[in-house]
Amino acid sequence: MDAELAVNSFWFLSIFTAAMYIARKKYKEKKEFGVIDKVFKFCFVGSILMILISLYLLII
Repeated sequence: MDAELAVNSFWFLSIFTAAMYIARKKYKEKKEFGVIDKVFKFCFVGSILMILISLYLLII
C-alpha cells in the first residue's frame, strides 16, 4: 500500500465516521440505531488502523 493511498483512505474514513457519529446521535431512539452504531464502530476502528498504517508507511 502506498503512503498517499493510506492517508487518503484515512481522510475518507474519518469523514464517513463523523457522518455516522451525527447519524448515531440522531437515531439514538430509533430502530435503525443498532446498524448505525455497528457501522460507526467499524469505521472508527478502521480510521485508527489507517492512522497506524500511514505512520508506518511514512516512516519507512
